[in-house]
Amino acid sequence: MNDYIKWTIAGAIIILGIASGYAEQIPYSVRIVTVILSFVLATVVAGTTIYGKQAWAFILSSQNEARKVIWPSRQETIQASIVVIIMVLIMSIVFWGFDTLLFKIMAWITGQEV
Repeated sequence: MNDYIKWTIAGAIIILGIASGYAEQIPYSVRIVTVILSFVLATVVAGTTIYGKQAWAFILSSQNEARKVIWPSRQETIQASIVVIIMVLIMSIVFWGFDTLLFKIMAWITGQEV
């Protein structure tokens, strides 16, 4: 089946699912299940397309890469967080100083009282 047809079917399923969510004559719980199932069914249909298969392969390879990550220990995380907090405080003071200096220079240039 052509991928364009599959994407059209997936889009139609999503549109019908959303529309069923607005049907007030249907009980609320049934509407929720209908919307969720329509998104699941549309995902399955879209997953059979070329782009869907590529996306699934990307997800699987991303999971494999995530398993290879060496996560920092608790101590390393705390130390890095402390360094970041200290640098943010230092840079805040530096930028506050620059702002104050520029404000005073501009007040002196324009002759305004500070």
